[in-house]
Amino acid sequence: LGKLEIYLDQSNRIAGWNGENIDVNCIPDQDLCDILSEEEENGAAILSRPLYTMSRDLKYDPFEECDAVNAVADSLHSLYGGDFALINNGIICRDLCGEISRMSLLKTAPSILNPTTVWWKGNIIRQALKASIDPGFIRQDGKGPGFRGTVLGALAVSKNVKVIFGPADGLPEVYIDGIPMDDERIYCVTADDYLYRGIAGYTMLSGSEEPEIYHPGYIRDMLETTLKDESIVSGASSRRIIRSCGE
Repeated sequence: LGKLEIYLDQSNRIAGWNGENIDVNCIPDQDLCDILSEEEENGAAILSRPLYTMSRDLKYDPFEECDAVNAVADSLHSLYGGDFALINNGIICRDLCGEISRMSLLKTAPSILNPTTVWWKGNIIRQALKASIDPGFIRQDGKGPGFRGTVLGALAVSKNVKVIFGPADGLPEVYIDGIPMDDERIYCVTADDYLYRGIAGYTMLSGSEEPEIYHPGYIRDMLETTLKDESIVSGASSRRIIRSCGE
């Protein structure tokens, strides 16, 4: 337990504070501990019930384009539409493979983040994509509300997008459905509320040109549905990020 005293001035602004721990020297109740342990085991058993088995493994890499995060991006675009989808690799933390259960999805995608539709200008998206190949930038821990991953990671895009990095250290060429990205155009993008809030990492993406739309459930709830779709699983192998041999 703890005690916190906050002192306010006449304008109700915080003028000072004092806190202390209250030591509780009590012996745990064994009956209650046994009940909690039993219920934890019951909950784990329910979450571990197999839902289905994936047709093939989707490998994960936090810092490079990979099938696992491509599948997340394609899932976002397939379910919620928009011009395309954009997501950071840190949204998951391991391969998507084998027998799928709610427990495996919880371990793979632990973050409590919602699919979110936002509106971003082309030049802001291009800046974020450039940052996504900076080794130091993408190795940030990415800590922020709702984020339960280990690193920020690179960015992934849905399969209707091509991102081409030249040999020079410049902004990439981006094509959406074969059409060059317009830096001044506002694009409807499906992402998650972590990128939209811009609390850590890709802060250039903070906010939305139009009111954002939060979709129900977390990213792992979305994956529970979409990983049953063979077109999502097979399409994840299509490459979207092209880097010149000079890099």
